[in-house]
Amino acid sequence: MAGRNYAQSTNGEVILKYRIALSLAALALSAGTAAAQKPAGVELGVDAIAQIGLGDNSYSIFDIPSGLSRAGFPMNNRISIEPRGSLYISTGNGDTYTSYDLELGALYHLNVAAKQRQGVYVRPSLGINGVTGEGSYNSVFGEVGVGYKKPLFGQLGTRYEAAFFHNFNNGSSNGLEFSAGLSWFTK
Repeated sequence: MAGRNYAQSTNGEVILKYRIALSLAALALSAGTAAAQKPAGVELGVDAIAQIGLGDNSYSIFDIPSGLSRAGFPMNNRISIEPRGSLYISTGNGDTYTSYDLELGALYHLNVAAKQRQGVYVRPSLGINGVTGEGSYNSVFGEVGVGYKKPLFGQLGTRYEAAFFHNFNNGSSNGLEFSAGLSWFTK
């Protein structure tokens, strides 16, 4: 007994073969279209960072080159998920001091045609940072940045960003962060 989508005559085999061929052609066409729209490979990078604290908690930090590393994983041509992090451990005289920074952001790329390698992007993120050892603390922060990516050559590119961040702990402080870095795309 034939299914409801197939004819029950001797031409049923011809119709079935026609539908299979049409389905395979549609699948090949959609795969080719998807490959043409596939975003760039994973973006690995490191940045030089300058932070400026605002208000009563004013400070300046220059971290060149930064120990903060990042990896961007494309979800589609517009959005990539980007974890960033750093770990610093110092020991001496029987004391150990550890500083950490973990952050999860999402880049929204405004230029779809550039496949996340060039153009303006917006990056909101949430993170936690802290210090262990004498005077331990940790804090949660949020950040919103606007940046620009530009290819250099091959799989190497540059990235520039300005961001506003808010620390939800420790007196609820605000600040600005400026970064310039290098990115390497895996493909």
